[in-house]
Amino acid sequence: MDFNPNNISKRIVIFIYTLAMFCIYPIVIDDAYYNITITKTNFFMGASKVFLLCFVVAIFIDIFIHESLYIEEKFFVDDKRKFYSKPIFWMEMFVLANVIAWYMADCSQAAKTGEGSRWMGMETYLVIGLVFVCIGRMTDISKISIVAFAFVTAYTYIIGIIQHLEIDIQFWATGQKSIFEFMHYRQGLSMDQFDIYMSTFGNINIFSCYIVISLSLFIGIFIFTNLIYMKLIAGTLVVLGGASLMIANSDSGYLGILGAMFLLLLISYKENRFKKYIISLILLACGNLLVVLLNNFAVEKYDKRGGFAQALDRMDLSIMIIIGLIMVYLLVHYLATNHKEKLEKLNKKKVIIAFVSVTAIVGVLAVIIGNAKGMAAFTFNDRWGTYRGFVWSRGWALFQDAPLLNKLFGYGNETFGEYMGSYYYSEMMDIVGKYYDNAHNELLQYLVTLGIFGVVTYLGVFVSSLVYMLKYGKGNYLVYGAMTSMVGYFVQSLVNLNQPITTPLYFVIMALGVGYTTHLRKQDGDYDQVSGK
Repeated sequence: MDFNPNNISKRIVIFIYTLAMFCIYPIVIDDAYYNITITKTNFFMGASKVFLLCFVVAIFIDIFIHESLYIEEKFFVDDKRKFYSKPIFWMEMFVLANVIAWYMADCSQAAKTGEGSRWMGMETYLVIGLVFVCIGRMTDISKISIVAFAFVTAYTYIIGIIQHLEIDIQFWATGQKSIFEFMHYRQGLSMDQFDIYMSTFGNINIFSCYIVISLSLFIGIFIFTNLIYMKLIAGTLVVLGGASLMIANSDSGYLGILGAMFLLLLISYKENRFKKYIISLILLACGNLLVVLLNNFAVEKYDKRGGFAQALDRMDLSIMIIIGLIMVYLLVHYLATNHKEKLEKLNKKKVIIAFVSVTAIVGVLAVIIGNAKGMAAFTFNDRWGTYRGFVWSRGWALFQDAPLLNKLFGYGNETFGEYMGSYYYSEMMDIVGKYYDNAHNELLQYLVTLGIFGVVTYLGVFVSSLVYMLKYGKGNYLVYGAMTSMVGYFVQSLVNLNQPITTPLYFVIMALGVGYTTHLRKQDGDYDQVSGK
């Protein structure tokens, strides 16, 4: 962090809060996994409220410092872009959507706290919005916080690997003391639950969500940084993340990384980083091979894979993927060396548009053909996606049957489970044998609970932040890392659920990306400042 006197108090407060969210929030846990949602909620809400209070105090301290030292730089800045292109405007509207939804709810207390479901009530989103506004206006990002986040992330990945090997179980099951004593997060769980609770996040879908957020961030850093130590740290995390992705055994994780890698493919080509992009794929494949080796030589009676992980859990395929990627790298290197002039003549914008168009057409054709042939992956019914087809179709029906006012503003925060229980309880028990309090699709969740206004404003936050970082990120590796992380989260959220264990981290990283982009613009003098006085 650059400790110049300009906005020093606010920057210190943001730095400390970032360390809390990057270093403590991912690993804080209490009473194993039994109250992990409450534990994470309390930490996030407590740390964020302290941050907001300190941030307000820091504003007045910075005013005093600026006036005492006669600093000419403005401590309040804004630019003159259209309001609808500003991420902070959309976040303010998204918070408003949550407040209106809370007013619409039959039980205002439950909608306020979210206590009847996943604790993502109006109060949580109000805090998220305030944090986003404070950080997103302008901030720098300390390399210290990124390195600290890397070490904490490595810890969470390694815990998952230890649990995969069941080393901790072997020790505490026999009563022996060991260096793995502190890793007994699953102690007390029944044996049939071991495969669905992992690391410091509980459910494997939530652990997968964290992997997507963190791994996408470090892949972006690896590709675009020129700092050797940062590249080594990020590269190590990419290997461990590739291993953890298979261990978590959740298709949502693979979908999130696929979305992040697609974006990175386009950006790395545009920024002449395509070879480093291929190296990142090789590192991911090496992580996958590591787990395959463990499955074959270190894990006894192992039969836990499903979905993408099951398809990749083959020694021959894992080795072939690595060899194939190395050959692609050599081909790209040859073309870049021997046909550099021809490649430079290509219109990169047109190449990207053509590639995206072809990809979209192939995707649509795959869905049409797969559906026509009756392939399970392309046939939408109640059983599709581990019964996501069931909950999505009923969730959509809840929206369709809603009165106009509820279509616009929703039934209320965290009311999805309440209405599913009222209208489809018998079907849930008869068909699935499970009670759904979440849509397992963030956009559908918001559509039912916050209405059309909520979905539009949420998409506004995401799209405006993405466009802002793409337009003004100036090729900075921290901006691209934050941008890749938020895209990975967004893609996996289309088949996963929002909750206080990882969702707040997504908004914090997005805010850091937006705020740091503004910081870069201001440094380069292309930021139109106006006085806040």
